[in-house]
Amino acid sequence: HLLALAALAMPLLAGCDEKKQAAAPPAKPAVGVRPAAMKGVNQSFQFVGRVKAVDKVDLRARVEGFLEKVMFREGQDVKAGDLLYQIEKIQFQAQVDQAKANLASAEAEVTNATVRILEATGIKFEWETFMAGAEAFEKYKEYIPKELNDSIERTRVGLKGPVTTPIGGGFASINVELRKRFELYANFRPIRNLPHIPTRYPDVDLIIIRENTEGLYSGIEHEVVPGVVESLKIITAKASTRIARFAFDYARKHKRKKIHAIHKANIMKLSDGLFLRCSRAVAKEYPEITYGEHIVDNTCMQLVMNPYQYDMLVLENLYGDIISDLCAAFVGGLGLVPGANFGDACAIFEAVHGSAPDIAGKDLANPTALLRSALLMLRHLGEREAALRVRTALERVYRTRDRLTRDVGGKAGTSQFADAVIEEMNSAPVAEPAGEASVS
Repeated sequence: HLLALAALAMPLLAGCDEKKQAAAPPAKPAVGVRPAAMKGVNQSFQFVGRVKAVDKVDLRARVEGFLEKVMFREGQDVKAGDLLYQIEKIQFQAQVDQAKANLASAEAEVTNATVRILEATGIKFEWETFMAGAEAFEKYKEYIPKELNDSIERTRVGLKGPVTTPIGGGFASINVELRKRFELYANFRPIRNLPHIPTRYPDVDLIIIRENTEGLYSGIEHEVVPGVVESLKIITAKASTRIARFAFDYARKHKRKKIHAIHKANIMKLSDGLFLRCSRAVAKEYPEITYGEHIVDNTCMQLVMNPYQYDMLVLENLYGDIISDLCAAFVGGLGLVPGANFGDACAIFEAVHGSAPDIAGKDLANPTALLRSALLMLRHLGEREAALRVRTALERVYRTRDRLTRDVGGKAGTSQFADAVIEEMNSAPVAEPAGEASVS
């Protein structure tokens, strides 16, 4: 199989161990800096000594390089505050640059562990690895490089690490853009417990099906007048029917018994009303599957009180985003839950949790969510036996608890965790677990 592995990263500010990096001693100011600026220079190097988030040696070099360029003509002077402000800008950029490296390192640890486990199945993969987001823009002047776009169009499958979108500004969400570009209209998230992860609700088995391409995530907004912003919620019969049919087809294929359409049609009578009409029409074609409807706010309460009353949920975009995260809490959080995005031609499988630049390079990250997403990918590719081998091994590692990562109560690192899964794959026979149709 020829697979596209999309490693997506965004720059975030990150911390590092201050003890490992001694503050550089103050240096003489560059020639040409007048006495009035001496206070600012000294403050600047004291500021460098207090910085926790960057390599101080690198930052000192940047500051010295800046000072060497400071030249003052006769009769001119510089305020200490102005000089300090300029050096603070240099410090901030140094933080950003190191954060990019940290984040790429964190994602590489999780991705490499997942790839090692997949390759241990014996399947011959040929990976094509790409950047996307801010780093890709710096190199290619586009957030989703043409090479990445072409690879997904050719291979029709991708495995994607987490990507963070800036809140309230910046470029459009990479996740949303990928879904729109490849018409990945169905977001699929199975919610199932792992062994020995303490939760309030054991034996949860939910399937969340979320419409991926419209609703409030259409991103159509404008300012009507200063201080008044309008955001449009787009609901179409085509997309609503398509996502309902995807859900019912899955239910029939995997012998699920019940589907609830989640809505707010009591308030949004036209948009959510259209979604319900389409869902009802599709439901009539599947008489063996029980169909129900719940209002979204009531659904949240009902889920928290008793998640076992639900089997499958089909939702519009925003409702699906919120409720799928809520349901992830039932089984230990987003760090353990897989995700997939399906279209008629392509599919992208992704970990839905955020990035963790604070633990980059420390071999601490837990690859479980990305690995479980990769299991969905294997099933999609028809490699059911390999998916079952990995899943059984993963559950054995969680059951024995000897080599779990720290976030789930263990002491192992990322690489040790991956080694443990591979050892279990090679040492024990595979048994068909209950609920195998849920894959993850």
